[in-house]
Amino acid sequence: MESIHIVTTCSDKYTKPLAVMLTSLVLNKKSQNPVKIYVIDGGISPLNKYKLVLALQKYQIPIHFLIIDSSVFNGFRIIGYFGKENYFRILIPQLLELDVNKAIYLDSDIILKEDVTELWNTNIDNYCLAAVEDPAALDRCAPLSIPPQFKYFNSGVLVFNVIKWRENNLSDKIMHYTRSNPFKVLYMDQDALNANLFDKWLKLDPKWNFQTSYLINPILHKIKPAIIHYTTANKPWTTGHPLQYEYYRYLSMTAWND
Repeated sequence: MESIHIVTTCSDKYTKPLAVMLTSLVLNKKSQNPVKIYVIDGGISPLNKYKLVLALQKYQIPIHFLIIDSSVFNGFRIIGYFGKENYFRILIPQLLELDVNKAIYLDSDIILKEDVTELWNTNIDNYCLAAVEDPAALDRCAPLSIPPQFKYFNSGVLVFNVIKWRENNLSDKIMHYTRSNPFKVLYMDQDALNANLFDKWLKLDPKWNFQTSYLINPILHKIKPAIIHYTTANKPWTTGHPLQYEYYRYLSMTAWND
């Protein structure tokens, strides 16, 4: 049976929400497909690594920590509360084993409410990745020279066609673009990904990345989310969030439940 490859990135300060996200993923997966979880290490302390492993140990799911040379991102633009680890996802296809042809990337500040297998089964044979449109950032298209007939996606939930990325050397191309256009990439890796892949991505149902901006949209707020994404600086563990009860529900099942 095919394994589902899940990749995420994490700094030390995001280990608690990452544990919550992974717990929600495991508890809502109904299929028999095994899950392989990879965490790109952005400076996680030994104690927090132990607690992350402990969070999934009772489900018999190991965590594979991937080490990356973060110096390759020196000089890249950093904004707001984001960190250098946001750029790590650009290199995901290079970090995975050669027999991995597909992978799902998930931000740590999300909650899964449905079986990730459905997302995994999305056919992306003809695309480099699948993602959900970001209606709060459509003003980024013109500065990135994205033609008006195309949309802009949020990079918090991505389904990678690893084969196409490797065949087209996309990681290197996007890294080069980011390094060469420091004043264009306002939203960091998300801008770089959109600028290079605007005509190469499959639009997913918005339920797979229910962003905070949806809550004030008269149409989108009616969507039943399969994934809640706590976009913006208003997180359940900082200033609060209208959907924070979902976060605290799964937090109580982790090693951070005290």
